[in-house]
Amino acid sequence: MKMINIMDPETVRRGPQQVKAAICYIFDKGKALMIKRIKEPFTGCLVAPGGKFEAGETPVQCVKREIKEETGLDIKKTSLKIVTSELGPKNYNWLLYIFTCDDFDGDVRVSDEGELVWVEVDKLKYMNMCDIDKRLLSYVLDKGKYFMKLRYDDDKNCSIEDVQVLDCK
Repeated sequence: MKMINIMDPETVRRGPQQVKAAICYIFDKGKALMIKRIKEPFTGCLVAPGGKFEAGETPVQCVKREIKEETGLDIKKTSLKIVTSELGPKNYNWLLYIFTCDDFDGDVRVSDEGELVWVEVDKLKYMNMCDIDKRLLSYVLDKGKYFMKLRYDDDKNCSIEDVQVLDCK
């Protein structure tokens, strides 16, 4: 069996069209910090903040920088929850690292990416999140770590093609 380093994006990337990005579900006092997107993908939906890798960044470096830029928060200890390899139409080809964090410093500030809001965790699945984020939410909130292959059709409907449990001891 071939071993892969899940933290090395090039070992799990399925093609050059995949954009490398990282997001983080930031938790505090039973709430999650979400951003209401103002551009594609998922315009108008609540998503976890984050963004694209810069040259030479690791997933952890990317998520820490993006969270600082978008929210003003300095996240401390992160936990990798999911890596998704996504294929689909334009704006829907991602290699996405999904982290969680409940240890941070700073105050939330206004973001150029959209409105930042704290949402009660138990109400997230009822909020205006995109369908795939609602489907991934249970994985984000449980104790496991996962690698998933996702595919979007031309109408931007997403199917989960494969889920693998990561052994990250």
